[in-house]
Amino acid sequence: MISNTSISFNKFLQMGAINGDAELDEEEIAALKWDIPFYRQLGLLAPASPPGEIFCETCDEMASIYYSNGVAKAACPNCGIYTPPSYQISFWRVCYDPVVQALYTGLGCTEPTDLIIPKTLWKLGRCGIAGQSRLVYVARGINIPQVNDSILRLLPNNRTFLLLVFGDLPQKNVCPDFEADRVFSINSLMTLGEDGLHTDTAPIRDTLELLLKTAPPKVRGPGKNSKIGDIQIKIRDHLEAHIVGEYDRMETCERLDMPYEFKTVLQKDFTKMFNVNKVMVSRAIREDPYVRDLFKASRNFDLMCATARHLIKEENKALGRRPRAS
Repeated sequence: MISNTSISFNKFLQMGAINGDAELDEEEIAALKWDIPFYRQLGLLAPASPPGEIFCETCDEMASIYYSNGVAKAACPNCGIYTPPSYQISFWRVCYDPVVQALYTGLGCTEPTDLIIPKTLWKLGRCGIAGQSRLVYVARGINIPQVNDSILRLLPNNRTFLLLVFGDLPQKNVCPDFEADRVFSINSLMTLGEDGLHTDTAPIRDTLELLLKTAPPKVRGPGKNSKIGDIQIKIRDHLEAHIVGEYDRMETCERLDMPYEFKTVLQKDFTKMFNVNKVMVSRAIREDPYVRDLFKASRNFDLMCATARHLIKEENKALGRRPRAS
């Protein structure tokens, strides 16, 4: 049985389907069964500016609000000065940054969070999941046509990123090219417990693992011995993910008119990553032509761009996807 806490929190997440600020009074929050002190503690609710006027409960005339010694007072032209009930002047703003931060932490993203469109689109960086390295974005208002246009313009042109959305999944008439392996509703990923917010990555992991099982296998050249071969596979997978990720980062910086600095890979990075000595790393790169070419591409900007475009094209082809228009 689904608990009342889960139902009320799902309503909180569903409200994120609209973009911008949602402000609610205490009666509205009580109807939603949100625990105001607990939600405030988690940063999910914040005090909003009180109204300048309210309806007088006695005569229904507009009464202006002012403060005397920090206490709210209402001035009604018919009934005079009185202290208004708290539900008429206490408003709360719904905040989604804590949810975004919980997703970032729960997915184990490795780059600083980047707010691309205020209150609408976040870039969480890359996460490792189901043996893959995926770039992660979070969006609100994905099914609102005007907002959708702004979001789609700022997403990468490849199809390897993950898009996590508040509310319902993108409708086909606004997002016709979004496949099930890269767009997920946050309602299926987030839960609220007594100790705070929790991220469940199983829906993403299970979907990606199923996709990998059904996708055509890559042709892999065997190493000269099992140890070198294992290292070559690990280095190859890391370099492919790094090159595509670097290309994504470069494109994003260009779109946002932000400075971009090309990040290269060193052999010593692999010695620490895979806990092997530098002789093994050097042999693994030197003895596999494809891995050697990937390593060169990771250290040369022009080669990186060309290789990333090739990798993205091949992945889309293997998964039967149409290239998305730039």
